[in-house]
Amino acid sequence: VIFSLLLATSWFVFVRTRTAPGSFPTLFYAPFPLLAAAAVRLGPWGASTSVMACALVATWGAVQGHGPFVASSAAENALTIQVFLIIASVSVMSLAALTEDRARAESKARRSEEQLAIALDAAQIGRWDWDVAQQRLEWSDITRRLTGVPLDGPVSIETYAALIHPDDRQAIEAATQDGLAGRPID
Repeated sequence: VIFSLLLATSWFVFVRTRTAPGSFPTLFYAPFPLLAAAAVRLGPWGASTSVMACALVATWGAVQGHGPFVASSAAENALTIQVFLIIASVSVMSLAALTEDRARAESKARRSEEQLAIALDAAQIGRWDWDVAQQRLEWSDITRRLTGVPLDGPVSIETYAALIHPDDRQAIEAATQDGLAGRPID
């Protein structure tokens, strides 16, 4: 779908449109959102294919005497189309590369989280997360079993505080306040 829309848009902009000398039509930018969509959705292969298709249509239009690249002398037209193709290809391929890198990083992070979960389960080590802004705790099943908290029951700061030995509560509270304030914890 993206490729078809890009071809149709490129055909309209670079073949069907006639430009007056010295003008710079805004239609000139019409293929860029579709090129960006191809980079994000189709990756590097789709982005390079889309840029190539756009370049072929733009070049064909210029050779036929149509589009925004025929408004001046032959040398200026050649320079204009080259600059357009350089800007289009560099920006679209950079976007495709960044999108691909992000997808790889997300996949690697998911695998790492899965491996950590397997290791923690095998070692019978509990884990927990504290969302300070929401004042919400999330405990793993192992943490719940180790502390005797029911698997289906809610966990709160009060649940955690009840598990701390009374002799340690003041030190834990001071360390928590220091950590939240960004001070070193002694």
